[in-house]
Amino acid sequence: MWRFACCGIRLGAVFQFVGGFPTHGWTRGRAMSKRRRLAGCAAALMAIAGSAGVASAQSRQETEWCGGRDGASPNGKASPDQMIRGCTAEIQSGKHKGAVLAAAIYNRGVGYLKKGDYERAIQDFDQALRLTPKDADVLYNRGVAKAKKGDKIGGEADRAAAKRINPNVDR
Repeated sequence: MWRFACCGIRLGAVFQFVGGFPTHGWTRGRAMSKRRRLAGCAAALMAIAGSAGVASAQSRQETEWCGGRDGASPNGKASPDQMIRGCTAEIQSGKHKGAVLAAAIYNRGVGYLKKGDYERAIQDFDQALRLTPKDADVLYNRGVAKAKKGDKIGGEADRAAAKRINPNVDR
């Protein structure tokens, strides 16, 4: 078993980031100079830290997309696919509960609504309403999705209920 010479770390995920077995800095035994061990430690730590930075940057990007923003796009807005991807990552991360989780689910539903996938939008709005039952925006947008899907009566009922909660919900 290959081990990281300076501290005995077993290699596994590190190779995913380094790209295989390096030609120096690693050993099967103890006969290695201190300088080479330190160089190996530094290389592995940079690989690990770099991967965390990439994951962190990816997470920030997905959070931005989930909020409907994309600083890299000319108009500053995320596409529906970016919203869906970002919100799905936020939902699956397990970091959020309650109203924050409901907001991510709602925003993903908005992405599906913009994309024209009304069935999935309604499913997400239903799930968000289970977490925040008095949210007029979720209720209103579920009504919009229902109406666009062909359920005019259900859509109107949801929009009317949303307006009872917040008369300005449609503005």
